[in-house]
Amino acid sequence: MDRKPLVGLRAWRRARSALCPAVLILPFSSCWTTTASQSPISSAIFVVEVGGYARFRIRITDPERIQEATALIRTRSRASVLGDLAPGDGGFNLSYHWHLVPASVRFAKDRLGNLDVLPNEVEENLDHWLHDIKRYCPSASRIIARER
Repeated sequence: MDRKPLVGLRAWRRARSALCPAVLILPFSSCWTTTASQSPISSAIFVVEVGGYARFRIRITDPERIQEATALIRTRSRASVLGDLAPGDGGFNLSYHWHLVPASVRFAKDRLGNLDVLPNEVEENLDHWLHDIKRYCPSASRIIARER
């Protein structure tokens, strides 16, 4: 009896057993996708520069505000970023322990005196800013980049 067909049969069985798990898993792989990867982009993260050197990040969720921020980058215009302060970095303002609430972000043309400090000054007096002032609007700010 010739042994070659038997060797081929063993190799085929090994290959089949290795492929079976993949064949069983592939039809169900779409069950493991997240809804975030399937949803349209509903927010954008921008880098804000204050005083020519200090930077922080904001997330904007309003499509009109996203367009406005993008236009400010394109035209290199200045408009102060204004928003409500919240504790934590929000998942995007990673250099600080605070962030602007995404739905509250606006752009102001006028200077708002007591809200006009560098981002590190907010960080240094965080409790005061979060509990007493509650908003942030550095007048020397401008949006310099969109990250995503």
